[in-house]
Amino acid sequence: MRRLLESARPSLRKVPYYGLVFLSIALLGCNPPPPPEVIAVRITQAPVMDGEIDSLWDSVPVTSVGIEGGKTGIIDVQIQAAYTDSHLYFLCRWPDDTESVVKQQWQRDGIVWTQNHEDEDRFSVLFPIGNARAQFAKNGCKRYCHDDFMATKLPNERADIWHWKAARTNPVGRVDDKYLVYATAAANDGGRRGDERDKIMKRIGELSIEAGHYVKNIDAAAAQPAFMHNRGKNIADPRFLLIEDAVPFDPESDVDTVPGYVIGPHQGSRGDIAGKGVYAKGGWTLELGRALDTGHEDDVVFELSRRYPFGIAVMNNMAGEEHSWSPKVIWLKFQTLPTPQ
Repeated sequence: MRRLLESARPSLRKVPYYGLVFLSIALLGCNPPPPPEVIAVRITQAPVMDGEIDSLWDSVPVTSVGIEGGKTGIIDVQIQAAYTDSHLYFLCRWPDDTESVVKQQWQRDGIVWTQNHEDEDRFSVLFPIGNARAQFAKNGCKRYCHDDFMATKLPNERADIWHWKAARTNPVGRVDDKYLVYATAAANDGGRRGDERDKIMKRIGELSIEAGHYVKNIDAAAAQPAFMHNRGKNIADPRFLLIEDAVPFDPESDVDTVPGYVIGPHQGSRGDIAGKGVYAKGGWTLELGRALDTGHEDDVVFELSRRYPFGIAVMNNMAGEEHSWSPKVIWLKFQTLPTPQ
């Protein structure tokens, strides 16, 4: 009996050394690394929202978040966060081979005007609101992504979306403030909705245009732009047509390119978020800023004692449906650290 027991007893001496190594790696792999956590540091003075890195960011921890899926490919986004008594700020950086900001720009070929097929670079942040946090914390962004549209899973779920757009919101230093609701089909943009905005109309020549929004610059009847730059003004960047620089389009002018959108800053709840990105050295640097509590029910309220799950997405010259996202849930935590000097 003793011999039988000894023969049945497992012996490590029979396991090759490399087998032990693989076994150890497998056992270690049973404990996945913790999800990325962004630590928001308290500051006494708000950063200048210009896409340039102020010295105050030097002492703020950097969190690297992996992005994958979609058409952008696998990249890392560097995220930093800071807050004051009233506002939360993010500094985000990611690589991009090209600056894409001429979405649907008009181009003239002889007497014929056509629009290009360019889109724009974009960046978005998504925070689940209220009771939606628990499920998002378990499943992350994939909870809201369906085959061909985005929506929450349940009628009582809602999420806050910060959608920065390099061609349509960045020129006026804003971010498109949106939210996500329950939907069962892709029609009407799935579950994506824009926050309420103040509709401000402005008359330019014989035409009226909404001034607090980005508007397609098209005269559908004539298949040409509806507006162009006022050539009597000094235009800082001719790739963008700001509402204050717009005049009715003159088909007899000698211009060969005209921006595809007339841009104005959102007013009301949709204009709650400031954002400015700068493209340089093969990548974007983006600053975002928003009040901790906007007073609007379609926005997440930040309380310093809580941790907040969120996700991010990157779009490289493409529409929102083709975004690449963070497969891991990211956590935002507010922490009081020595104020950066």
